[in-house]
Amino acid sequence: NFTADETNTTGLATTTTYPTAGDYSIGLRVTDNDTLIDYTSLILHVNFRPIADLIKVPDVATIGQYEVLTLDATESYDPDGTIVLYEYDYDFDGDPATFVADESNTSGIIDHRFMDAGTFIAGVKAIDNNGSEGFANVNIEVISAGNVLFVDDDNTDGPWDGTFNQPFQYIQDGVDAVPGENYTVWVMPGVYNEDPGGDSSSPDATITFPGTYDYITLYGEGNPVVALHEYDGGGDISGLFNGSSGSDYLTIDGLTFMPSSSYEYAILVENTTGITIRNCSIVPGTPGFKGFLWMVNGFEVLVEKNKLQDVVFDFMGSTNVFFFSECDVDAVVTENTVLGMTHNVPAPVSGSTRIFHFQDSDHITVSKNTIGNCVIEAQTGETQFDAIYLSSGSNFSIIRNNLIYNITFDSTLGVDSDYVYAIANYWNENCEIYNNTIDSFGNPEVETLTHAIFLYGVDVVDIYNNIVTNVASDSYCYGIGKYQSANPPDVDYCNVWNLTGITVERYHNATEGPNGLDADPMFLAYGLDYHLQPDSPCEGTGLNGDDMGCYGGIDPLP
Repeated sequence: NFTADETNTTGLATTTTYPTAGDYSIGLRVTDNDTLIDYTSLILHVNFRPIADLIKVPDVATIGQYEVLTLDATESYDPDGTIVLYEYDYDFDGDPATFVADESNTSGIIDHRFMDAGTFIAGVKAIDNNGSEGFANVNIEVISAGNVLFVDDDNTDGPWDGTFNQPFQYIQDGVDAVPGENYTVWVMPGVYNEDPGGDSSSPDATITFPGTYDYITLYGEGNPVVALHEYDGGGDISGLFNGSSGSDYLTIDGLTFMPSSSYEYAILVENTTGITIRNCSIVPGTPGFKGFLWMVNGFEVLVEKNKLQDVVFDFMGSTNVFFFSECDVDAVVTENTVLGMTHNVPAPVSGSTRIFHFQDSDHITVSKNTIGNCVIEAQTGETQFDAIYLSSGSNFSIIRNNLIYNITFDSTLGVDSDYVYAIANYWNENCEIYNNTIDSFGNPEVETLTHAIFLYGVDVVDIYNNIVTNVASDSYCYGIGKYQSANPPDVDYCNVWNLTGITVERYHNATEGPNGLDADPMFLAYGLDYHLQPDSPCEGTGLNGDDMGCYGGIDPLP
C-alpha cells in the first residue's frame, strides 16, 4: 500500500507540515534502476505547541516604579496535552530565541516588582508535557517614583537607612527622615505599632508630620495597618495628624487604621493646602474612633476612594464619619464607600450621626459616593442622622451621582426628637442636587421625621434627575421637602415613589415639576444593583434626556 508522496535521488526529503497532532508512520522505499531494494519506516509523534496568553493585572499601560504588577498566563492552553511549566522574562525582547527566564512556576500567575523606570516587555514561555514551547508578551511602561524612602515592619534588626534593602521599621522614622520636598515614604504591607513600648498615657502611636518639607506622599502598599494602643491622656488625638505646622501638598494613600478607645479620628488634618486622602480605611469590626476623617481649614482638598466596610462607631455623642470645616477652593469628595457601618448612640446622650458633614465649606463637590447597609441605634436622647449634610456656609455646592440605600434608624424616643435625612441642606444657597439614588431609607416601625432630601432656609437650589424610593417612617415621611424658605426649590425630573408613614408627602412645601415621576424605577436588583433595567421609566427621561439616578448623567457612579 506504499504510495510515494515525494521522490528524489539525494535521500533528503523536504520538511512536511502536519495539520493535526498524532502519530504518523513515515515510510521509505529504496530502488536501484527501478528495482526494489528495501523498505523501512519509523513512527513520528506530532505535537502541537502550547498557545500562550499573558495579561497584566491591573490591565494598565503604565505603573509606578516599585509597584507590584501581576502577570497572568492562566488563559494559556495546550491543544493536545497539558502545560507543565511557565517561565517569565521581565526584560524580554520579543524574540523566542533570546528568551531568558527570570522566574518560573506551575500556576501561571506571578507578581513582579519593577525596580527601574523605563519601557519593558514582559514575556512568558508556556512549556507542555512534551517539551514544546509557546510564547506571549505584554508591554509595560514604568514611571519613575522619584525620591523614595522605604518602611517595612519586618526589618526589626536593621540596619535602617530607608533604602529598599534596608528600610526603616517604623512609619514615623520614614516621615522624620525625609530630606526635602517631593519625597514618597513607601510603607510595605504589615502591621505597624508605632509606639511598641508606650502605655495608655503615651500619644506616640500617632503618625505626625513635622512640616519641615511640603509635597510629601505617604503611600501604603497593600493597605498596611497602623495599630493604635489604648490611650487615656485626653485631648484630640488621631491615628495620623497633620496640624498647623504640618506639611502642605500632602498625600495620604492606602493606609488602614486599627482603632482604639479615645482616639478621635483615624486622620486629623488642620490648616493644610493641597491635601489628598485616598484609598484609606479602618479595620472592620473593632469599635473605636469618633469618625474617619476630620479636616479643618483645608484648601485644594481631594478625598477619594476611601472604603469603610463593617466599621463600628460606639461613641458617647455625635459621630461625623467624614467632617469638613472651612474647606474651600473646590474641594472634591468622590468615590468613597461606607458599607455596613454601625453607630450605637448610648443612653443618655443626645447626638447625631453624619456620614459626610460639610460646615462653612464653599464650592464643594460631593459625587459618586456609596453609603449602604448602615444601622443607627439611638437609645435615648435627641438624635439626627444625615448621610450627606451641608450646614451653614457651604454655598455653591454640588451633590450628585451618590447612592444611598438600606439605611435603618432605630430609636426609643419618637418623632419629636429624631430626624432622619438622606441629603440635608441648611441655609446654603446656589446648590445643585442631581442624579442621586436613595432607596430603602428609614424604618416603618420607628417614629421619626424622615426626609430623603431636606432643605432648610434655602432659596436657590436646583434638584433634578434624582430617584427616591421606599422611604419609611412610623410618623412623618417626606420625599423632597423644605422649611423656612421664601421661595420653593426648583424641582423637576425626579422619581419619588413608594413612601410609607402616618403622614406621607412626596413633596413637602415644594412643587413637583411637570416631568416628575411616581413609578417603580425598575432597578436591576434592589439592595444589590441600582442600574436601571432596559424598560425602566427613569431611562432617558431625566433633564437633557439623561437617565435618572446615580448611574445617569455625564459622569455616573462607576
